Amino acid sequence: MNEKNFEYLKKLLDNLGFGTRLNGVLQQALEKGFNTFTLGLNNSYLSEESRILGTPNKDIVKYRLNFAKSKNSDSVFLNDYQVFLFKPLEITPRSHAFDLERDHRITALQAYRLLSGFSIQKDVFLSRREGIEPNEAQPESKKLWLKINLDVIDAYEQHPLRKFYPEYGYDLGASIDKYPFTNLSSGPIREMALQDLAKGKLFKTEMRLFDQVFPVYVAANPQSRSLEIYDKALSRISDRQIFPDKIEKLESGARQADLTKSSDLPEKRDHPWDQDSDHDNLPKIGR
Repeated sequence: MNEKNFEYLKKLLDNLGFGTRLNGVLQQALEKGFNTFTLGLNNSYLSEESRILGTPNKDIVKYRLNFAKSKNSDSVFLNDYQVFLFKPLEITPRSHAFDLERDHRITALQAYRLLSGFSIQKDVFLSRREGIEPNEAQPESKKLWLKINLDVIDAYEQHPLRKFYPEYGYDLGASIDKYPFTNLSSGPIREMALQDLAKGKLFKTEMRLFDQVFPVYVAANPQSRSLEIYDKALSRISDRQIFPDKIEKLESGARQADLTKSSDLPEKRDHPWDQDSDHDNLPKIGR
């Protein structure tokens, strides 16, 4: 057995949040000299919902770590690991396979939070395949947001992972400033909120609505470049409820724009198949 390789893998597993529980079975697999092998680890977490609402149900997470021997040496590497999240009252587990290199070494806890529906931010080094030209110097790091789309299943029968690069334009601080929070404009509480939201946590704060102050929970949402706001029972509070006048003004403007466009349309013909000659040059459906 390659002792140096064994020490490297033990350190890697610990840094990824798997601890030392797999060290014994990892050593056995290395001593057997398998070219490929999979090790398993189960864990349980008290979800954000259970923690806030005081329910005893825990989420069960199964990790399946896939190892393979190098083609050029006797060293073994951890290439990826599959995560299955079993939530109470859900029939089928949520799952995703995290590639260590491609997905920037997502830790076990980060994988759980992503599959729980939250977004996380990581400082990562972007490779050339992610948009850096060969003649450009490798940047020190960039802040990358990640979120798993739980609404769909891809061809690999798992929930796809979305990545939001700095160019996407999500600014967590600016998103916070859009809402009438009572204590997040500056100071240590704001810094704590920025840190917790970037880790994929719900953050408890207060919001002023209708001249009253209400406790709310907040989560980052890079996809919509905004926040998700929940009441104390973790029911979603929409922007329409928070900014009713603003939403109504936007919708009124949109309706007025539609009416203006309608008035600019040519006079309706008796026969819908009659067209002006210059319409023949427009692209047809399906092209």
